[in-house]
This record gives sequence, C-alpha cells and structure tokens, in this order.
Amino acid sequence: MNGVQNQVYLLLDLEKKRVINVIQTMIKVNKQPYELVKSLTKEQMKIVQISSLQDPLKYFCPNGVQEEFINAIGNSTKDSKIPIILFTAGNGVGKTTITINSVLNVVFGSQNGWYADGLYKNFPYPRIIWYCSTGEAIKGTIYPEFDRLIPQGQGEVFKDGKPIPARIKFRNGWELIFKTYDQDPSTYESANVGLIVADEPMPEPLWRAVKSRRRMGAVTLLPMTPLYTPPYLLDEVKTAVDRGDKGYYHIKASVYDACQKRGVRGHLDADIVDSMVNSYDPEERQARAFGEFTYFSGLIYPSLHRDIHLVEPSEFPIPPYSRIFQVVDPHDSRMSACIWGAITPEGRYIVFAESPSDHKQPYWEMKRPQNIEKEVKLWCEIEKIWEKHPVDLRIMDRIFGWQNRGQRTLQDIYLKEGVKQNKRLAFIPSYKGGRKEGEIQLGHKLVRKALEPMSDGKAGLIIYNTCYHTWNGMNHYVRKHETTKSSADRGAGEGKIVEKYKDFPDVIRFFIGSQISGYTLPEKERSIKQKEWKKFKKGKKENRSTSWQTQ
Repeated sequence: MNGVQNQVYLLLDLEKKRVINVIQTMIKVNKQPYELVKSLTKEQMKIVQISSLQDPLKYFCPNGVQEEFINAIGNSTKDSKIPIILFTAGNGVGKTTITINSVLNVVFGSQNGWYADGLYKNFPYPRIIWYCSTGEAIKGTIYPEFDRLIPQGQGEVFKDGKPIPARIKFRNGWELIFKTYDQDPSTYESANVGLIVADEPMPEPLWRAVKSRRRMGAVTLLPMTPLYTPPYLLDEVKTAVDRGDKGYYHIKASVYDACQKRGVRGHLDADIVDSMVNSYDPEERQARAFGEFTYFSGLIYPSLHRDIHLVEPSEFPIPPYSRIFQVVDPHDSRMSACIWGAITPEGRYIVFAESPSDHKQPYWEMKRPQNIEKEVKLWCEIEKIWEKHPVDLRIMDRIFGWQNRGQRTLQDIYLKEGVKQNKRLAFIPSYKGGRKEGEIQLGHKLVRKALEPMSDGKAGLIIYNTCYHTWNGMNHYVRKHETTKSSADRGAGEGKIVEKYKDFPDVIRFFIGSQISGYTLPEKERSIKQKEWKKFKKGKKENRSTSWQTQ
C-alpha cells in the first residue's frame, strides 16, 4: 500500500475503534481531502467525510505556508513574552481558516499532529482572546468558521445586545471576545488579554490601545492581505522583523502556496489560481496574489518606484547650467524638512541633498525642538559640500514661513540668522493654487507628472539614495483608509492625508509646484542637432514671410 492508502486506513481504523483518548488519536493528516479519497470505496469515503465533518479540527490539513504559521505561533514565546506574528497572504491562501484553527488548538490544546508542540500544549498567559476585525467580516466569515469548528456543546455564544456575536465562553474557562474596528479606542483598554488577533489591519489608534493589554504576556497574530496597509505596520512590525528583533515574526504567503501543483499540500486548482492572478488589477496584484505590502489606493504617488526614482548620485550627476534650489518646510517640534534640488536645462528635477542629516530614525519620530542657529549652521555645512552648485533660489512654506513670531516672521528670523553665518537666506513663498485647482491638488498633479518618463526614457523626478528622509517620506505619503461604517461609500482617493508622514512630500510639492524652469543652455553649448533644427525653423519662417513677393 502507498502512503496515502496507509493514512486513509489509519483514519478508518480509528473511527471503527471509536478511540476517545486524544493522545491515541493524534492524527497528522498530510494530504488534502481530494488526495485522500482517490483510492477509497464509496463506503470508505462516506466514513471519512462524516468523520471530518464531525471533528474538523482533528482532520485539518494545512498547506505548506500555513504549517509555517502554526510553527511560528507554537514557538513564538521562546524569545519574548509578547510576540507579534505578521502573516501577509494573498487571497485564497486560507489565512482566516488557519488563524481560527490555530486559536482553537490553543483553546482546546493540540487537536491533531500539526499542533503537537509549544504553546498548543501549554499556554501560560491569560485565557482571554480578542478577535478584532470589521463587523461585516465577523458576521459573514469569522464567526461562521468558529461555529463550524467548535465541538458541539463546548462553547456558548452571547450577543450582549449587539446584532453580531459579541463573545464565546468555552466550558474549559477560556473566553473569546469579538471586537470591531469602528469601536472607540477606549473600548480596547479594559482587560489583560492573552491572545490578540487583528484579522486585516486595524486603525493605528486601536493598535496603540491593544498593545497596552499585553502586560501579563500575550501572543498577537496579524493575518492580512496587505492591500490597505497602515504605515505603522511597516514602521514598527516589518522594520523590527528586518532588524531581527526578538519576538517579531513575518510569514509571507503567495496564492501559489495554495496551488495543488505548485504548492505544498495545496487545495486550489492550478487553472483557477492562474485565472485569479490574471484578473487582479495591476495595482492590487502584489497584495492579492503574493502577500506583498502595498498602500494601494492610499498611496498618493502610486507610480513612485525604488528602481526608477531612487538612484546612485553617480548615475545622475547634476549637469551644467542647472538651476539650484533650497526648499524648506519649517516645523515647530523638530528641525525643518529641507531639500536641495536641481532643475536641469532639460527640465528634470534632481533632489541631491537634505536636512536633517541624521538618518538614525525617521523624520517623524524626531522630537528635538527647533534651534534655528544650529539648523542654519548645518545648512551652511551642506552647501559647502555642494559648493560647485550654489543655490539660486530658496523657497519656504508660504503659510508657516510668514507667520508672525513676535514682531517678525519666520523667514525674517532665518534671514537674520543667515547674515550671522555670512549666508544670504532670502526665501520666496511656495506656490499657490489656481482658480480651478487647490494648492495640494495642483501640487499632486505636477509631482505625478514629474514622476513620468521624459523623452530619454528616464524619470522626470530623481532622488539621490543619500536622501533618506525624502525617500522615506515619499514612500509613506498616504491617505487614511477608514474602517468606519460609512467608509465603503467613499472613493479611493477621498481619505485624509496622514499628517505624520507629509513633511518631506510637502517639500517636494513646493519644489515642483514652483513651476520654475531650468536655465536655457547658452548657444555654444547646444548640440549640432539643436542648431540645425533652429536654423531649419528660422528658414521656414523667412520663406513664409516673403512668399507673397514671389506670387
């Protein structure tokens, strides 16, 4: 007999013997049902089907990447008492199914051989679970799956006056509480919780509240298709994983992991997988198919791409006759967001330097109060490094820079401080919006245009890879994806801009929104082709102006 037949007959034998002891019946089914039933008679198939329906936890078979998730949970507390496990998965992988199966193997202890070790045998933290998601997901997907998997009589459901299930009390003392993303953050601050699940990304205020519930030790599970990704997930969780911080885990799952042909113990037909992937919108495909992070519709500049717009300085040296700018967005609680950029004669924007020069932490986490004297000294040091490209024009936020500070405006203060450093810091105000378009709308349109390829096939906006804060800001420049009851009625680009990340994107907007062109190349610097074209146009004009004399 082959391995599959051996496994099938083992299952049949166990059912016939009606063995009750959990340890004796610790099955590890390593084939999906469609594989198991191939060699069975109708009677045998019926026994297996009935058995798996009666005790689905015992006969559950994970695919390969689901197995990784199981093991990550089981071993997560070896290095931390508050581990966080991020599971980014494409559609169809079964992230909710594996999450609920894993939760119930914690509640009831190991139910099959896949859950034989670690936390599934001994869970040391409070026996309270918070399962957090949208109300629609809890009602339509999450609770029905719990209802299907919980053994009969082992859990009592309470609605507590709500239209959807509010909590489940288990006979062994565990309690599972459903919480929705439209609840006030204060409702997330009332208990010591041992297991927290955020099924799809939760709003940042709720995340901050949830983290304070772990003081007795807790495991946090973050299963999601990373289509709408709040920046805090990348800033905190993904960054911690990349640094190798203890207690942080990231498992990424492609839809191909669930494929019968290309995955391990996959359950999806290969043709269906291919059709799914091909049907996704290109902007959504990375998240929906491959479990890759994307801000999707929340990203204000979706065409921004590391391989196109972030470059080595040597790849794009500042050409002669470029117009050089310093652009500043002052800030009350930290140093100003500041860039130096060049507009080339061809009209390309090159961001080549920035301030602050401290790259140890993101700009939005800097809390040092503004010190204009030190800031101007730093600017002078940066401009000395780039002395071959002296500044031609300085731009400052037209609102903040011209606010009164006592009897002077902020731009006056910078001008006076510049005199002390023998540097002329005379700023002009940033651009205004027009009659048809507001300032921000116009600026976004111009920046998006600059991100497009120019006639040479290369992008119109280039950022040197030494400009950490500029790139970080542009890469985090998003609109909020709201999870309130009314959010489904809102268009993709209608959310509010996340204030926390906008300072350096604002500086880029001021730079490009100025719509000031680069210098015109002197006659002697023009190429032969340019000269020939100018001569040709001049000749045609002269022919037109004298054509009446030859008629």
